Amino acid sequence: MQKHKWDKFGFTTGMAAAAAGMAAAEFIVSGKRLAEVGLATPDGKRDLSIDISLVGKTGRGAKAMVVKHAGPDRDITDGLPIEVTIVPNQLGYVKVTGGPGIGRITKPGLALPVGEAAINPVPLAHIKQLVGDKLPEGAEVVVSAAEGAALAKKTFNPRLGIVDGLSVLGTSGIVRPMSLSSWKAALLPQLDQASALGHRTIALTPGNLGAAAALAAGVPETAIAQMGNFAGFMIRAAAKRDLKIVVIGHLGKIVKIACGFENTHHQKTPDRLRLLGLLVKELKPGLETAIGGLASAEAAAVCLLEKAPETLSEIAAYAFCRVDRIAPASCVGVLITDLNGNVVGSHPTRDEILRSIQ
Repeated sequence: MQKHKWDKFGFTTGMAAAAAGMAAAEFIVSGKRLAEVGLATPDGKRDLSIDISLVGKTGRGAKAMVVKHAGPDRDITDGLPIEVTIVPNQLGYVKVTGGPGIGRITKPGLALPVGEAAINPVPLAHIKQLVGDKLPEGAEVVVSAAEGAALAKKTFNPRLGIVDGLSVLGTSGIVRPMSLSSWKAALLPQLDQASALGHRTIALTPGNLGAAAALAAGVPETAIAQMGNFAGFMIRAAAKRDLKIVVIGHLGKIVKIACGFENTHHQKTPDRLRLLGLLVKELKPGLETAIGGLASAEAAAVCLLEKAPETLSEIAAYAFCRVDRIAPASCVGVLITDLNGNVVGSHPTRDEILRSIQ
């Protein structure tokens, strides 16, 4: 296998912790301060070379640090120092726990039990294996990220019930630019948790705006899941978990779903105003000229509310049909909001939809 440096891909927080663990374990065994380590990814598909920023002695053990590199697509953990401290023992097994900056699970429905550190099963097993190969008599491993608690406030972790820090993630070991796999780790646990908490209908929203509107409408926070740009993927994932779906979002995103686009990223679709113009031309011929010169989807929504407010609900009905095609019999309704979170269009009615989800 070829060793990779990180010009094309990044590596996960799990790989950062595994590499730091290898370096710390090697220092305990041989006294060597490694400048880099070579290690295979958890799936065995790549052999990576990762720089070690620090190695040193601490108490009865050793510590090492790796700076996380996210690759071309910078994420919130890019440049984050991941530190691993190892204390050898004679218990015959490797125990891995989370230190400062690593979150702890407080709600059910995630990959690990309540009370455990938020180190996902694949990186957890990887770290145990690598350290255990060096220290077969046993060791206690603590993974830390000094800046993790502050950064975690900008992630999904607080909503998922992961408190006081970040999650250590990574199944393949690498971060692919704009990869769906990197989003799965962040988005799918919302669905698993909603199901575990007993919700049977959830609100899927493109982002914070839709989530705030859902909360304002009385939807329980644990029944709201953000889907980012991956509408089709999240709709199918919800349906596979036998969850009914309400889609709530701003007109600019809903119009893309209504036109059949499952990925709503601006690079994957035509301009939202162009799509809106095509839909309005079909629904209300002649009215498209009124929105043709507007600068934003919000301005278009205001214009439609003034001239033909029923059009917004008709667009919601189009989106409903598209969601129903992706996941038959799963869609309960579609709500279109403005930037203030007010519902400006719906199918079926707003009250019918909210009754079903509450």
